[in-house]
Amino acid sequence: MDVLHPGPHAALAQPSAAPTAPLNYPGPGNCSTTLQRCINTAATGQTINILPNLYITSVTMNKAVSLVGAGVGATIIQALPGIAC
Repeated sequence: MDVLHPGPHAALAQPSAAPTAPLNYPGPGNCSTTLQRCINTAATGQTINILPNLYITSVTMNKAVSLVGAGVGATIIQALPGIAC
């Protein structure tokens, strides 16, 4: 029976990083000012819970994050006037 040994450059499986806790917007720290700043602060794959309110803003989704509202009609993100969605 042959036994295979990895070479000196073989990649070893790395444990996956621990899940990052969700952020809350508005919330403390970088999520206290704008939704865009909260998105920019979030790690790829992180969830941002958006508290109930009407937010008139413009955001750029520059990474894969999940925006989760508080429910239909409770959290509304409305584009700034003159800005396409």
